Amino acid sequence: MMIIIFCILVLVGLSACMPILIYRYKKFLSETPRLVMASIEKMPVPVLKYFDNKSMELDRCGFQKIMDIMDKANDKYFRYYINRKVGDTAIAVFLYTQRKIHDEYVEFRTVFTHWGDSRYKIVFSSDISDDNHSNEVKQKLAKALGMKLNKMERFLAGKRAETKANLTLDKAIHFKEKIEQAGAACEIVEVPVQEQQPDIQELITTNTMRYSSVPESQHKIIIRKPDLTDATQLYKVHRRKSAKIGKDAKSVVPSMGNETAYLSESIQMDINDKLSKGYLFFSEQEHRYRYTWAGAYAATWAIVFFRIQTIFSQIKNRIQSEKPIKSRILNKD
Repeated sequence: MMIIIFCILVLVGLSACMPILIYRYKKFLSETPRLVMASIEKMPVPVLKYFDNKSMELDRCGFQKIMDIMDKANDKYFRYYINRKVGDTAIAVFLYTQRKIHDEYVEFRTVFTHWGDSRYKIVFSSDISDDNHSNEVKQKLAKALGMKLNKMERFLAGKRAETKANLTLDKAIHFKEKIEQAGAACEIVEVPVQEQQPDIQELITTNTMRYSSVPESQHKIIIRKPDLTDATQLYKVHRRKSAKIGKDAKSVVPSMGNETAYLSESIQMDINDKLSKGYLFFSEQEHRYRYTWAGAYAATWAIVFFRIQTIFSQIKNRIQSEKPIKSRILNKD
């Protein structure tokens, strides 16, 4: 009997660890986003049908279609929209590989800028050269600053290198401690007012079932509504939250003709954020990003937690939809 219980516990443990192992060794992100323009003529019929349907819904919300894009690295199709009147963007996403639909969803984004308190930057206070730093120090610095090793070596070749600008004082102190722990000397310098950048906060509202990955930046607010398939209803949720956040802020959208570069930069910023938190590392041999153990664990937990939330949400909606039916039956009796 004890052997059977032991075997069951082992199987349960392996089942729990398997997703973590998959993320750690199988999942990866491309070094650079492979975004290309997608032509309607070559687009699969299910993709085109979904995009046309969402275009009609988003047109009623004031959005204008900008372009169709394909991410070759992940077999994803995007249709990008902008509502320049209120400063919102939207993306209809369709994941379609080997004639199978893996995911389809709409995502609304609003980027807010706030002008806050004084900002600071980190400046290496001593001459920086290859002679002054061992490979071990370079590797530690690359990890602390979320930079690739080859970029770090070019960065250290300067006489007075500056990094991590536009920081609050608390964050500047935090990065200074990490750099000093890596074995390099640095100092905190206040950024002149004319060089300061505003605080950025991003609101994302999506109805995807797959939106998980690793924990997002504290500057992002994410609303997940997988039960709202109608883009117009989903946008109402987004606008209600946006009105609360953006009272004293200005929303930002990409300038005309700069949309593709804006998307690529947004993807790279997300990757850099995860690198700085230790959720990803760059494999020099494979030239792509892979999950660390911390990132694999965080990603697995995010998926499990989101699935549990979705199940409870579906149960709650089912109970609420059954209440009017039961009340009508009681009234008849």
